[in-house]
Amino acid sequence: MPPKFDPSQVVDVYVRVTGGEVGAASSLAPKIGPLGLSPKKIGEDIAKETAKDWKGLRVTVKLTVQNRQAKVSVVPSAAALVIKALKEPERDRKKTKNIKHTGNISLDDVIEIAKIMRPRSMAKDLTGTVKEILGTRRQGGIQQLLAAEQEAQQIVSAARNAKMARLKQAKEEAEKEIAEYRAQVELEFQRKVAESSGDSGANVKRLEKETEGKIHHLKSEAGRISQDVAHMLLKHVTTVKV
Repeated sequence: MPPKFDPSQVVDVYVRVTGGEVGAASSLAPKIGPLGLSPKKIGEDIAKETAKDWKGLRVTVKLTVQNRQAKVSVVPSAAALVIKALKEPERDRKKTKNIKHTGNISLDDVIEIAKIMRPRSMAKDLTGTVKEILGTRRQGGIQQLLAAEQEAQQIVSAARNAKMARLKQAKEEAEKEIAEYRAQVELEFQRKVAESSGDSGANVKRLEKETEGKIHHLKSEAGRISQDVAHMLLKHVTTVKV
């Protein structure tokens, strides 16, 4: 025989409902009946709680049960939040089957949804959560989120290009610095060789002049690279809305 249920224990029960509609008592009874709750009353409470903001949408509801009292709270999915953001006219699910949702939302709306979903997301950061939200358009009957998706793709592409440009600049600047350092070390080595062999110094002066020319050329190249990268970054900033 199972242990007797303790009414003071806090129990969370999750049910899937259509907002604003009183669900069938027969579907609630197996979950909340053993907790001493009335399926009919709980169904009415759920309908009342979801009627204002989630009417007609399929959402998950959390029932926090203690001492035969249930607190109702909505735990919306990403798809439900996206559909809500589309602000479509209400449609009767009983009359219309396989409802398709078509519309545009801004990237700001997607970011707000991502912030709501962040605690439940498996992504490393908010950027990953935004991508997850954009991915919900391929499920739940959502056909288009073109405005937000295209804008996000442009920003991601621009950020990737800018990152690659900065990496390329850093690599080339490092290579220039290494070449400059090698030239200076070579000059110092040749000077010491000339001094130890009793050279008159003509060769040393010639090497100094050649090395100075190399260093000047390397600095000019580094400056040109920096300017090219700056122009590229400026182009991304002015052509992409962030």
